[in-house]
Amino acid sequence: MIKELKTRIRIMLESVPDCKDNDNLLVSMIWQEDMENRTINSYEETISTFFDLLANGSLTNFESIRRCRQHL
Repeated sequence: MIKELKTRIRIMLESVPDCKDNDNLLVSMIWQEDMENRTINSYEETISTFFDLLANGSLTNFESIRRCRQHL
C-alpha cells in the first residue's frame, strides 16, 4: 500500500510540478483518482459519495499523502 502510494505521488509530482509545494492540490488530485473508478450518476451523488468515503476512511489518508510527498 505505501509503495503504491509513493509511486502514485511520484508520478503526480513529476506530471504536475505545482503539487510539489501545494499539499492541498496534491491531495485533491489523489482523491480525484480515488473517485474516478466509481460509478456516479449525478453531481449530488458525487458529493454525497465523496463525503461518505472520506468519513469512513476509504479515500487515501491526507496525512499519508503529505508525509509521502515530504519524504520524496
